[in-house]
Amino acid sequence: MIRIYILLLLLLPQGFSYAQEWQLIDFPVKDNITKLNFISDDTGYVVTSTGYIARTVNSGQDWMVNTSMMGTPLEDIYLWNL
Repeated sequence: MIRIYILLLLLLPQGFSYAQEWQLIDFPVKDNITKLNFISDDTGYVVTSTGYIARTVNSGQDWMVNTSMMGTPLEDIYLWNL
C-alpha cells in the first residue's frame, strides 16, 4: 500500500504541469453557442442558435463568421477529414 501512495504522490505534480488556463475571447456574434468542435489544436467550428457558423484557424483568437443559415437554429456540427 505504501508503494502505491508514493507512486501517486510522484505522478500527481506531473499531471498538473500540463494544465491550461482559460482565456476570455471576444466572439464576433452575440448569440447562444450551441456546439463547439475543434478538429485540431488550431482549427475549430462553432454553431449558434440562430444559424451562425464560425470558424477559427488560430485557436479561437480570430473567428470568421458565415451567415448562410441565418434564422435556422443549429444545434450540432460534425466534422471529418476526407
